Amino acid sequence: MSYNPPYYARLAESCGFTKEKDLFAFLIDRDSQLPDWMDSLAERIARKKSIQIRLFRSNDEDAEFARIREVYNDSWSDNWGFVPLSPEEMRDIQKSVKTFADPDLAFFIYYEDEPAAVCVIFPDVNPLLKRLNGRIGLLGLLKVLLYRREITGLRCLLFGIKGKYRQLGIPMLAFHHIVEVARKKDQYNSLEMGWTLEDNEAANTIAVEAGARPYKRYRIFRKSL
Repeated sequence: MSYNPPYYARLAESCGFTKEKDLFAFLIDRDSQLPDWMDSLAERIARKKSIQIRLFRSNDEDAEFARIREVYNDSWSDNWGFVPLSPEEMRDIQKSVKTFADPDLAFFIYYEDEPAAVCVIFPDVNPLLKRLNGRIGLLGLLKVLLYRREITGLRCLLFGIKGKYRQLGIPMLAFHHIVEVARKKDQYNSLEMGWTLEDNEAANTIAVEAGARPYKRYRIFRKSL
């Protein structure tokens, strides 16, 4: 995720650009607790035979990424600025992320026999990337071994629910599962979620109710030509 100093906004505005859309990122700390009502609801949903959580299958990688693309293109289709992912774009993403992905942190939620939702979380490798300074090589590999412990955060890159399954309480079940999995991995202290559109009230509200706090705001500018 890009970062710019605060004066960039004033600089853009002085050049005739105006706000188009704000987007939020949320942070949830390791010691955060889901509210009791959300825990109870998630456990009740999990007991339904028609709904199940399934972890990413590394031994069926191509098919799994195809399912991610399927859910993404359905769940995000009505969002502002949406552009569907092509099979070629999905393959490029697959190649670029599999070296540092943790299969335990990616999962589908199925309704009966169909993937209804997907959540993809990655270790936040940015501290390690800064150490590499754009160079891999043998020295870079050594740095990976030496400084891997500096990866203490997680990044929720994608969470989407197909439109026809949005009344099943899936977000509560997903948050419950994420918290349980994250707590089993001692090296991680926080989870960043986002970005979300400022007018996506459903996503923003459920994130706050789950214990996340807004901590970054991104702005997209526009200018008529």
